Amino acid sequence: HHGLTEIKMEHRRLNAANEMIWALSALYLFTDQVQNEILGFFFVMDIHQQKNKELALKRKSEHDSLTGLLNKEHTEQSIQSFLQENHSVEKHALMIIDLDNFKNVNDTYGHQIGDMVLEEMGKLLYETFRSTDIVGRVGGDEFAVFLKNITSLDNTVALARNLCSLAASQINHFDQNFSISCSVGISECPEDGITYEVLFRKADIALYEAKHHGKSCVFRYNLSMENGSLKANGFSH
Repeated sequence: HHGLTEIKMEHRRLNAANEMIWALSALYLFTDQVQNEILGFFFVMDIHQQKNKELALKRKSEHDSLTGLLNKEHTEQSIQSFLQENHSVEKHALMIIDLDNFKNVNDTYGHQIGDMVLEEMGKLLYETFRSTDIVGRVGGDEFAVFLKNITSLDNTVALARNLCSLAASQINHFDQNFSISCSVGISECPEDGITYEVLFRKADIALYEAKHHGKSCVFRYNLSMENGSLKANGFSH
């Protein structure tokens, strides 16, 4: 046979038990040299188990094993991809969130308690933000949240303030002898930048100001921070 052509497509379909499974449809076309006709074979194969393993491996490579959030690399890739593909007039925001005094908790109570604190923070972030937002762990005790299509930066600041309050009230149930809180730096797109690198740098500068001003607070980036001024637009708790 000559001129064999193969067409394959992975898709989801209902099986005989009315369960949604992954299937592979394959069409093989070829020319019969004797009759000079195009013939074909069509197959549908159940690849559900294999596909689930592939998806699980993909998820594992993209997510932080401790918190279940996106890992640093995939957080950056996801935000970069979104920014490259969306050049609209919509506003977006990037939050950099850092746990306050986390090193003291690790040093005093051990890494097991430290890991429990990080897990709790991961759950809190997952519950606080929309499924469309990009939420990841980008450092030991540092997290990033990219909020798409925000209505206003004031609302974003209010959301960050609420996150700080929740972190202080919900995570400290592990032990009353230590106090966990978080600080947040925020940059805005497109006002502060249109690339992940620039937005992250400016949100990180705002985070530094929050730490400098006593922690457990939210700061939005402004140019005076670049000039070393401490007259930033901060929101303390």
